[in-house]
Amino acid sequence: MPERPPQGKLRTDSTYDWREIGEQVSGWQRLWDRLNQAKAYNHLKDAGYRNIEFIPPSTVRGQQTPDLRAELNTTRVLCEVKTIDISEIEAERRHSGGAGSTSDRLDSGFFTKMQFDVEQAEKQMAAYDPNPARKRLAYIVVKFDDVLHGGGDAYRSQIDEFMASARLTAELDVVFDIDPAFYAAMA
Repeated sequence: MPERPPQGKLRTDSTYDWREIGEQVSGWQRLWDRLNQAKAYNHLKDAGYRNIEFIPPSTVRGQQTPDLRAELNTTRVLCEVKTIDISEIEAERRHSGGAGSTSDRLDSGFFTKMQFDVEQAEKQMAAYDPNPARKRLAYIVVKFDDVLHGGGDAYRSQIDEFMASARLTAELDVVFDIDPAFYAAMA
């Protein structure tokens, strides 16, 4: 394995094992998280919400806060952004340069992750503000293993079916940010 690059330097070739760069990779994840929060901000703005603000992280260790707050008419709203990223198997395949295949069916692991993220978003917002009159919105950014999202319409139908049967609280609105089919600007 190649030597670790100096702190602050990131190799640009594909010979470096990405699992070894720790903080540098997590720094990229924080950047993607912030970009996804900006997408949620834009969604709220486009949907007519006002007074949209990013909520600063809690100063209490281990306590999480929602990402955004806003107002819609006279209703105060909290928004938590979650990302369903590609599977670990697909991440490893892309890293190794191996061949892969796609399916028009999402696997159970995807739905397990989605349900967990939606439930965590609800718990996080309820812990921050338990007022039942507060509107809560989970903004879920989805990255499929299918890099070109060729199965996007089929995937969306499966997600809609799952959400219709899921046991979620009525106080939670869920918005999915799914790239259109054959969208590859971020691939």
